[in-house]
Amino acid sequence: MDTNEIINKMIDDIIDGNNTDAKDSFETIISNKLTDALDAKKIEIAQAIYSKEKEEEEEEIEEDEPVPSEE
Repeated sequence: MDTNEIINKMIDDIIDGNNTDAKDSFETIISNKLTDALDAKKIEIAQAIYSKEKEEEEEEIEEDEPVPSEE
């Protein structure tokens, strides 16, 4: 069930007076949004770490390259 269906179910439950079911739907919506936000943050952190490691590797490669001598 996608978020819009859950929201519609929650609204229907509120209108019908099914407060317990509405509460369950609300908790599901919040849980899904929290999970999505955490997944997005994990990806962001992983990309930042990977970018930093890649930059450090490139710096090491540049340091290891011999400097051409001027003759």
